[in-house]
Amino acid sequence: MTMRIALDAWVAGLCNPTGVANVGRRLTRAMFEAADDVDWCVYLEEGQTLPFPLPARSRVRYRGLGLGIGNARLQEAARAVWQTWAGLRDRPEVTYSFSHLLPGLCLGARVITVHDVIFERYPDCYPPGYARWYSKTFACATRRARAIVVPSEATRRDVLEFYAVDPSRVHVVPWGVDVPQEARVVRPSGLPDLEATRFFLCVGRMDPRKNFVRVMEALAAIRETMNPPPVLVIAGPADHASTEIRAAASGGVHFTGYVEEDGLNWLYRNAVGVVYPSFAEGFGLPVVEAMANGAPVITSCVSALCEVAGDAALLVDPTSVSEIAGAMRGLLEDETLRTRLIADGRHRIAAFT
Repeated sequence: MTMRIALDAWVAGLCNPTGVANVGRRLTRAMFEAADDVDWCVYLEEGQTLPFPLPARSRVRYRGLGLGIGNARLQEAARAVWQTWAGLRDRPEVTYSFSHLLPGLCLGARVITVHDVIFERYPDCYPPGYARWYSKTFACATRRARAIVVPSEATRRDVLEFYAVDPSRVHVVPWGVDVPQEARVVRPSGLPDLEATRFFLCVGRMDPRKNFVRVMEALAAIRETMNPPPVLVIAGPADHASTEIRAAASGGVHFTGYVEEDGLNWLYRNAVGVVYPSFAEGFGLPVVEAMANGAPVITSCVSALCEVAGDAALLVDPTSVSEIAGAMRGLLEDETLRTRLIADGRHRIAAFT
């Protein structure tokens, strides 16, 4: 018997995709390939496309309502109204969203994805009012959903701590990563001559919780005593804290802005190590992306990061500049350590591919 599933895939259709959008694309493609007897209703924003073919039994509806609205809260409300209309028209048995957004009225079962609830623990990392708004909308969504998909045990614990949710409805599905082929490794344009020096790599939006400032302080401490001094490449799109983070940079720090996946693979493969001492993550995709590309990883001993990294990374206290600097120095001076971490990382990602 054919099942009709509505897939709210606007996250997967985003331009210049980063972590969540890349995961959405991989999951969408995998579901299309795995489910033969499904009638798909795929919901995208007006003008969006997916970078792979749709199944034969599928229809796409494009959501124009809410586009051009500068206020994120009004955008979400408009999306919920549109999705209610689409659901009443399509009558799916299951509605699955890659975000927490649900239609105002839904006839079938509702399944949502909660990537993290970091705004509950670190509200100051968000623009004014956003954390409070997210807290209310997530509480409503988790209460109404038949099932909640989370990427880690850490996120599952957070959902159960902050919301009145039956534990049997919260399911851990770790994010996956593809091991890139050589054809998907391209040197980004506009970079300095990184081949002539050893560089560390940070990946992520210009967000205070990514802890870039402490990584830059750790780099400055290392550069005082090493010749030639290493450099740091920070690859990620701008965010609300971009100005403050850039102002804290000193010598040897290069900001690339957004980098396509092919270019990011090149940076991973050529870095002496990836430094990702974030204060909190729902999963920590750069950790497994780095391991898939053969890069040793330094990451935090908190949230989902230690869970995802396991024993295949150097774990540090994200509040300690000296610990971050010591781990970075270790990768520069101990080639045996680097080799072990690279091998351990390749074994570790078997759980995520």
